[in-house]
Amino acid sequence: MGSIENVPGQRSGYERILDEISETGYVGTELGDWGFMPTDPVQLAAELQKRNLEMTGSWVNVYMAHDSRYAESLENCLRTARQLSKVCDEVYEIPHRTKNAGRIKSGDEMDALTRKIFNANINRICKQVKEETGVKVLFHHHIGTWIETPEEIDRLLNDTIIDICFDSGHCFFGGGNPLEMVKKYYSRVGVIHFKDCEPQVAERSRREGWDAFESLRHGIFPELGKGGINFQGITDHLKTMNYSGWIIVEQDVIPGMGDPKNSAYRNREFIRTLGL
Repeated sequence: MGSIENVPGQRSGYERILDEISETGYVGTELGDWGFMPTDPVQLAAELQKRNLEMTGSWVNVYMAHDSRYAESLENCLRTARQLSKVCDEVYEIPHRTKNAGRIKSGDEMDALTRKIFNANINRICKQVKEETGVKVLFHHHIGTWIETPEEIDRLLNDTIIDICFDSGHCFFGGGNPLEMVKKYYSRVGVIHFKDCEPQVAERSRREGWDAFESLRHGIFPELGKGGINFQGITDHLKTMNYSGWIIVEQDVIPGMGDPKNSAYRNREFIRTLGL
């Protein structure tokens, strides 16, 4: 549940979003885009507390492949991390190839120099944010960004110190097997996003050359249980490994796709069937 940027339609305010997150049975939320929720940590903590919600982390756009934008990226990351460090105990987290999301080829990857800069800046931002705020930065692999495919995730984890926010839907659309990826990278997973992916929409997107936003409008990420991801298998593995971190239900409900609160209810009921 949330308010998606760059998509037409009326936005819901943060109070309604928080109310509906609580009313549908969830116990935590991400921060969202900067300024959507209160930027005063005291006010934000109060809004969370009265709904018995915890803050789990936040997405921040950063530009690691460009030294000229590192200072801007660091400040944006620190701004959010300072906020998070005041409202949660342990916190986590952090586009270019949007046009070809879901069908990245080897020639679309970073060149060697760009990768060197990218990796160095990833390590720098992890260390600086941790040192100043105590907040742990995670990397959210994502369609339409430099880190989308299984090979790119593997290279990122081999070449940097950063751990990941593992997203099942972005993994699937990016060409990966979410269950196998969770097993392979379990020790480097800091938080998990449960997001489903519709295989037929993914195939049509590749066939017709849609960009990421067109795929989103066609329902690439349906409600949980309505796509092709083996959530039961993932859940069973997490239980076997005694995973105790957050699982975030990340559902994109864009205007015209129905009511977010009803969707949240259905997703909550689905994850109950998984034993969560």
